[in-house]
Amino acid sequence: MCNTRLIDDQWDKVWIFLQGQTGIYRISEKSSRDFVDAVLWILRSGAQWKLLPNEQGKWNTIYKRFVRWGKQGVWEAMHACFSNDADMECIMIDGAIIRAHACASGAISHDDDEPEDHALGRSKGGFTTKIHVMVDALGNPLDVILTAGQKSDINQAYILIRNVKSTYALMDKA
Repeated sequence: MCNTRLIDDQWDKVWIFLQGQTGIYRISEKSSRDFVDAVLWILRSGAQWKLLPNEQGKWNTIYKRFVRWGKQGVWEAMHACFSNDADMECIMIDGAIIRAHACASGAISHDDDEPEDHALGRSKGGFTTKIHVMVDALGNPLDVILTAGQKSDINQAYILIRNVKSTYALMDKA
């Protein structure tokens, strides 16, 4: 089975969630499902929007709707809604460093001048961003923090586990 499409049970939960959202475009259940499946194809494949297969729909239309839902907070609300059903017997926390593209460095000459919300900084790997993630026992993401590449994992772990009740926590020594 293709892992870029939701199974019926998953879609039923998403559709119930979407019906509770106000101010979003949903002409029919089928068109909404096709849209969500197209977004999942992009997210799971890592492809550019222009490479979306024609059978998924017009890439530009889907992209514009995706951005609109992002600005309206639909994706964040959906994540929060489904995170409430997490398997909290065990949580796992880890960080990964992602090398920034050369154009991300811009014209700024000193790292101290880089705004905190850009999550860019210098580490051993060069100009990087660090992604700190907490997942439940099933590997589903619960929370994500982006920081500059030189920031330590331990300070972000305290933020991630704040108000979390779990039997076990799996983390590396960092």
